[in-house]
Amino acid sequence: MADRGSATVQMTAALPLLLLLLAFALFAGRVSVTRIDANAAASAAARAASQQRQPATAPAAAERAAHAALAGKGVSCATLTVDTDTSAFWPGGVVSVSILCRLSTQALTGLRMPGSVVLRATAISPIDTWRADEQAAS
Repeated sequence: MADRGSATVQMTAALPLLLLLLAFALFAGRVSVTRIDANAAASAAARAASQQRQPATAPAAAERAAHAALAGKGVSCATLTVDTDTSAFWPGGVVSVSILCRLSTQALTGLRMPGSVVLRATAISPIDTWRADEQAAS
């Protein structure tokens, strides 16, 4: 009879550790899903940039597409940097877009946790080899 209630005491002692483990699993899962969303946003931005007719309009199109893709997934970056490389912007060339999204851990998990997470993603999109010249279309 001396052991009566010992299981309850052990469970009470282990409960905070189990809750901490659950919070960590939630955080790690949310970070993984958000990394996938960041990669998808970089791909959408690169595709939008590659569809532009002039290299000067590609960065703005990439930024709009990245913002829209992240907003569509419910990701709200504290800071979002979209860097568009148009150095190979010609038919048959490529456009590269890199995004950097800084998220607060509270926005990421909904829990009051200090700190932030930085997500980086890069995507490359080809420019159509057979695209019509803008002057020939008019």
